[in-house]
This record gives sequence, structure tokens and C-alpha cells, in this order.
Amino acid sequence: MVVAKRMLVSEGGDPVDPAWLSSLAEQGGGDAKLELQAVAEELGVPLSSDKVAAALDARLQSLPSCQRSSFLVPKNKTIPGTDDKLAMPENDCIYLVGNSLGLQPKRTRELVSEELDKWAEL
Repeated sequence: MVVAKRMLVSEGGDPVDPAWLSSLAEQGGGDAKLELQAVAEELGVPLSSDKVAAALDARLQSLPSCQRSSFLVPKNKTIPGTDDKLAMPENDCIYLVGNSLGLQPKRTRELVSEELDKWAEL
């Protein structure tokens, strides 16, 4: 199945084309390589370019299910043992899901404080 309509995503991050995303999901990602190559071609860059990743991030960031901005993402410089030559200190860490609590939601401190205030007033 070929996607008939797909939006070009600029580095500014235009909104995702829901038809394109639905079509890709219906295919079970079977043509993901072709889709990635198409994005690279539209941007006029090699598939390995950071611009392809940024374009895909922009598409996904506009989805309601993508809530990265709702979490506190640590900077590379805050992680002990990070080599500044391999990871730029001011960039966000790449979080890989593991057996942990995960990233802290930004509202956690506020919500916990509310509960502690209620508890104090009992």
C-alpha cells in the first residue's frame, strides 16, 4: 500500500498528517523503510541525517499520545560518568524504558505537595 498524501515536515515541525499516520499503522509498519526513505527524499538529505530524525520527531510530537513535554528529562551533564566527548552536556538524555519508575512527570511535586498538605490538616 502506498500512502497517497503525506505532509512535508519542516525543521519547524508542521502538524502530523493523520491520514499518513493511520495508513502506516494499518500496514503494521511494514513499509516503514520506504516511508523513512520518502521523508529523507522530501527533505533532500540522506536517510542517516539528523534532519530525518527531527522531521519524524516533529510528526510524532504533535500527537496527543506523545507527551514528552509532560516529563522532567534530565540533561546529559547530570548523569554521573557521562563523557562530554560522546554526549553534549546540555542535551536531554535519551531515556530507554527499563525496570524503573521512569521519568518524573512535571506535576508530581505539585500533586505530592497537595496530598502532604491534606495529610497535615487531618
